[in-house]
Amino acid sequence: MTKPAGQPLLERLFLAHQTTLRSELERARGVIDHPGLKGDASEDRWRDMLTRHLPKRYRVCRGQVVDSRGGISEQIDVIIHDAHYCPLFLQDGGTCFVPAESVYAVFEAKQELDAEYVKAAGAKAASVRRLFRTTAPILDRGERKPARTHTEILAGVVALAAGWKDGLSDGFKTALGDLGEDAHLDLGCALGAGAFELRHEDGQDTLVIAPPEAALVTFFLRLVHRLQAIGTIVAIDWPAYIEAAVPAARVAAAADQRH
Repeated sequence: MTKPAGQPLLERLFLAHQTTLRSELERARGVIDHPGLKGDASEDRWRDMLTRHLPKRYRVCRGQVVDSRGGISEQIDVIIHDAHYCPLFLQDGGTCFVPAESVYAVFEAKQELDAEYVKAAGAKAASVRRLFRTTAPILDRGERKPARTHTEILAGVVALAAGWKDGLSDGFKTALGDLGEDAHLDLGCALGAGAFELRHEDGQDTLVIAPPEAALVTFFLRLVHRLQAIGTIVAIDWPAYIEAAVPAARVAAAADQRH
C-alpha cells in the first residue's frame, strides 16, 4: 500500500483541530470585552474539545471537588473525572461538585499564560490533591479484591498564548520550578507557544517542551497517555459519604421512629 504524499494524515487532522480551536479562542478574545465572559468562553472551548475527543470513560466539567470530611477545593475550570461510577452530587448553574476519589485531572484555562496563572493553577491543583480520599474493596467477577492505593491526580494549564517573550522558555521554567510538591503541574498547552510535560522518572524530573505547530496534538496525546497509565480510579467508600450527608444521629432517630 502506498502512502499519500505530503503531510501525514494524523498531523493534518490535529493541525486542523488546532487551527479551529485557536480561531475560536482568538474570536472570543477579540469580540468579548468583559474579562469574566471572555474567560468563560475560553474555558468552554477547552472543555468542549476534551469532551468530544477523550474516551467516553471520562467526563469533563467545571466546578469544585469535595471529600467525605467536608473539604472542598477551589473553583476548577476543567475537571476530568470518572464517567461510569461517579455520580455528580449536585449541579447548579453549570457548576458540578465531584467526589475527590473520582478525579483524574484538573486544569486551569486562561487566555494568556504567565507566571501569575502558573502559580494560580498550582494553588488550585494543591487544593484538590490535599483533599481526603477514601478507598474500598471491590467485588471483581465474584472475587473480593482489597482496597487499592490512591491514583495520582494530574494537573496543568491550557491557554491560547504565553505572556513571556521567549515563550515556554526561561520565564516559564522558573515559574514552574517555583511550585511546591502538591502544586506541581504535569502538563499543559499554550497554542501560540507550545506544549509541555513534566515527567518524573527514576527520581528525576524532566521537562519536555513541544513547538507551537505541534502544541495541541502533543498536549492531547500526552494527556491520553498519562490517563491510560493511571488506569481506573479507586472504589469510593460510599458509607463515608452517607455519614457526611446524613449524620448518624439523624439515622438513629429515624430508626427509633420506625419502632
